[in-house]
Amino acid sequence: MKQMLGEILGDKHLVLDGALGTELESIIPSTSKSQPRDDPLWSTRVLINEPKLVEEVHYRYLMSGSNIITTCTYQASLCGLLKYGDHFSKEDALGLWQKSVDVGKSAARRYYKECSRAQRVLIAGSIGPYGAYLADGSEYSGNYGDFSNKQLEQFHFDLMKFLILNKDVDLIGVETLPSLREFKVLFKLFLKLSNKYNSNKKIYFSFDFKNEHVLCDGSSMENVFFFINKHLAKSQSLANNILAIGCNCIDYKLVTSILEQFKYLNTFEVPTIVYPNFGFTYNKGTDRYKAHKDLDKWKRLANEWLDYNVKLIGGCCSTGPQEIKIISDLLKER
Repeated sequence: MKQMLGEILGDKHLVLDGALGTELESIIPSTSKSQPRDDPLWSTRVLINEPKLVEEVHYRYLMSGSNIITTCTYQASLCGLLKYGDHFSKEDALGLWQKSVDVGKSAARRYYKECSRAQRVLIAGSIGPYGAYLADGSEYSGNYGDFSNKQLEQFHFDLMKFLILNKDVDLIGVETLPSLREFKVLFKLFLKLSNKYNSNKKIYFSFDFKNEHVLCDGSSMENVFFFINKHLAKSQSLANNILAIGCNCIDYKLVTSILEQFKYLNTFEVPTIVYPNFGFTYNKGTDRYKAHKDLDKWKRLANEWLDYNVKLIGGCCSTGPQEIKIISDLLKER
């Protein structure tokens, strides 16, 4: 694992998986109790009710060329499970988090058994923003009202600790961050827990953007990188823990513009991670998504992204095994 993660600091690339939640939505009947579309636990509900379906999605991504599969914990915060998990206790939550890891390991075993030229599989422990728990759209604005930094830290503490200490989790992915404030809280929490438990586990932070210039909360990329660069300047060893900085859950057509700005702000050349949405628009009136995919454009733009410092690449909402295979094949061609 250490050798493979180290490779991304050189010329190698790693392929992430694609969407988990929207992929599960597409394969589960709308009448099923496991259909996650309108559930506040989203894909976590499927992990609770039908974990084999989560395993199947992981497996499909591995067979399509993914090196990394992401645990089904994006919307599985302790607070969320206690509130929506059908009489969950903290012990139940810890058990479910472990199940998310075990499901990933099971998918990897299937892949190793059935693929004669299997690649090493890494498991990334997912942490979503506080707004995902609120399930009110604030994960796309970062507007949490009077919720304090201390409360934010407490909200994220248990899952972050679990992922840092779990020996089967190879890296941690903090995803869809809508605000500079929440990023700072999670960054500092990661450092605090890593120091406390003497962990050298790696982490990536991925942001959501309002447009190609600012995060969802209006924070500039200059301010994001000012914070990152300041901490890296104080501790060069910190660079060994920060695996990547990047963007996800944004329109794929915005990625190149964002990467162009990263190029000038990323003083310490931290590797970049990119996994955008693909081919849909959201209708607020119906609370549904409409797909319109252009696979040729996906391939062309993904090829553009690789000309930057992108070392981890995959897909977010509305991407599936087909889009991941395009990326995997593209890397083989380069």
